Amino acid sequence: MNTELGGPACDLVSRTGPPVRIQWEPGRNEMVRICDPPIPVLVSMKDVDPSAGALDFKSNKNHPSLRVRAAGLRFEPVEPASLLAWVKLCDGQWRAIVLVELHSSNGRTGLTIPLYVSHTVVRRRNARE
Repeated sequence: MNTELGGPACDLVSRTGPPVRIQWEPGRNEMVRICDPPIPVLVSMKDVDPSAGALDFKSNKNHPSLRVRAAGLRFEPVEPASLLAWVKLCDGQWRAIVLVELHSSNGRTGLTIPLYVSHTVVRRRNARE
C-alpha cells in the first residue's frame, strides 16, 4: 500500500498491462474492494460499447480497407478480463475495474486497457471459458 499522494493508495499491476491506481480517504475504504489476486472474468463488450463485435461491413458505407481491418483493434462481443476491484457508488450500485487485453484482427499487435464498467456486464469466468 502506497501513501505518497496523501491517503492510502494501491497500485494494481497486471503482468501484461499498465498499473491502475486506486486511492481513497483514510477510514473510508469501504467503497473499494480490491481483488487480490485479480479474478478471471468475462466482460460483455457489446453492452459496454454497442458497436463492439459488429463486423457487418456490408452496412458500413465507408468499407474500411483490408489493411485497416487487419491492423485495427478487434472487439469480440465477450472478452476475457481480470477483475481488479469493485467500487461502491453513492446510490449503492457497484462498478468493476477490469483489465481487458485486446488484439488487432491480424493478431500482431494488442493492448491492455483498464475499464470502469457496470456490475451487469461482468461475470466470473469458469474453467471451460
